[in-house]
Amino acid sequence: MVNRFAHCVRHDGEQEVVNGQALTPTQMDALTQQGIPISTNNVGIEYETGSEQLDFEPPLEFRRGVDIGDVFEAHQDVKNRFRRFRDEGRYKPEVKPEGTI
Repeated sequence: MVNRFAHCVRHDGEQEVVNGQALTPTQMDALTQQGIPISTNNVGIEYETGSEQLDFEPPLEFRRGVDIGDVFEAHQDVKNRFRRFRDEGRYKPEVKPEGTI
């Protein structure tokens, strides 16, 4: 039997875990005994709701009523936009060190 331990590393862009954002059953019981309703507003727990830049719109190729021509035109628009940005000097492709993905 081989024991393997997880090695968790937070990567760039990932949010750090914050302690104290949940109530234990003992804390909930104590609050109900005191007559305090259990809610995050009453207990003083604040939590991060996540990114404000959520995009719930599916990609173009998975939307209803879209044919292959629409996808092709959208692809050409994006390519032209990148070319224009490159020509204006606003787009500089990221160069990764050799051996990285």
